[in-house]
Amino acid sequence: MTIIRYSRLTPLNISRYVSNYAARCAEKLRMQNTVASIVGVFLNTNAFREDLPQYWNFQETKLITPTSSTITITQTANQVLQNIFRQGYQYKKAGVIVMGIGADSSIQQVLFDINAEQFQKMKRLDEVVDRINRLHGSETIVLGPQQYTKKDGKGKADVFANAIKHDFKSPNPTTRWGEILKLNANAKKKKE
Repeated sequence: MTIIRYSRLTPLNISRYVSNYAARCAEKLRMQNTVASIVGVFLNTNAFREDLPQYWNFQETKLITPTSSTITITQTANQVLQNIFRQGYQYKKAGVIVMGIGADSSIQQVLFDINAEQFQKMKRLDEVVDRINRLHGSETIVLGPQQYTKKDGKGKADVFANAIKHDFKSPNPTTRWGEILKLNANAKKKKE
């Protein structure tokens, strides 16, 4: 499950965020050698803002054939989002949940869904994209709906992390080299 929580979500941003998190869910499924048979999306307003109209909805869709394909899971999540989205609300949170998780070794193909050749092509495509993203950095290759604008709203952000605001973010001195605490060893002690 991945959750989006921001102070203001516009319709275009909601779709982009849902696409990004659906893609992350698919990537996590592939890392675990699993597939999902259900994709769910939820969307809600800020329950603490009683002065604003309130809305909360969750809907899920069962996939015909369980998958870990980024394209399939992202498309399904966006279709579900279109079903539950309502104009006129100030949304606070949205999220993607994949359910019905099972091993990818025993996928039962359905007669009316994609054929085995298409399934193998999608699997190879995801493997290549995952390999490129591992070698050249996360989100080197993304789907069209995952693209973001920069924080100022002008131009395209290179990755998701550069598209979101970090105004109130705490430093991470234990996990990021650029945020290691700096001590001044040459400082003179004040006399008391």
